[in-house]
Amino acid sequence: MRIDTTGKLSYSNIVATFYPPFRYRSYYFDIESGMYYCHTRYYVPEWCRWLNADHPSFLQPDSLQEMNLFVYCGNNPITNIDPIGCFSLSILVVIGFVIGILVPEIGTAVYSQKNSNVIYYDSPDQLAQDWAQSYYNTSYERCSIIMTKVIDGKTKYYFERVYDGTSDSVAFQFYFGYMHQQMKSLIYNEEIYGFIHSHASGITYPSEADEFLKLIPGINVSYIASSPVNAQPYQTNKTFWQALWDMIKKIPAYL
Repeated sequence: MRIDTTGKLSYSNIVATFYPPFRYRSYYFDIESGMYYCHTRYYVPEWCRWLNADHPSFLQPDSLQEMNLFVYCGNNPITNIDPIGCFSLSILVVIGFVIGILVPEIGTAVYSQKNSNVIYYDSPDQLAQDWAQSYYNTSYERCSIIMTKVIDGKTKYYFERVYDGTSDSVAFQFYFGYMHQQMKSLIYNEEIYGFIHSHASGITYPSEADEFLKLIPGINVSYIASSPVNAQPYQTNKTFWQALWDMIKKIPAYL
């Protein structure tokens, strides 16, 4: 059996009987009609288009291509897919999305240690002081994402993982933790509240990377632990784009 880029099959009747129905683009192939079922309509590989038109609400007058309600995957079946028959997705976007999920999960597994005894605090300040006492280290920097969870009607603060890194890699550790917790928040009743990290050198003021991380969506408060007994929140007067540009300018110094 062969399948070309449009989904057209070449096979013998005997072979077709034993092949699974999920074939081209993982669509369900109907042997009797020779078409692919995509939930809302059928795709006809012989015609390289859908059997029936899409809903008129999908018309886009500013695009000649989008005025054709029968067109399949924007006339680009090589890199696009349409699993439900309503809109096309770029395979590159799908791959990027998968990588975006896997990278923080792998980074979380490799660079973090799970807090085996999760404690729920009444305030983020209380959490920060306890975190500094337990995890401050003069040899390398650490960071954690501060989470919130409603327990018995009260908002509690906690951290689940501690990421190890250096002053140069703190932004990457934050990324691992931030994305890991964002994905968890989609499933569980918990939200990201803030960020805490240590400065092994004892410096109390934020770096360019620290100022940028403070402005990430969902980060309400950020702490710097400069000693085992000192964890203070910090602020920045920069805009998100100013902080991002200042951090980018520092990158060559780390290379």
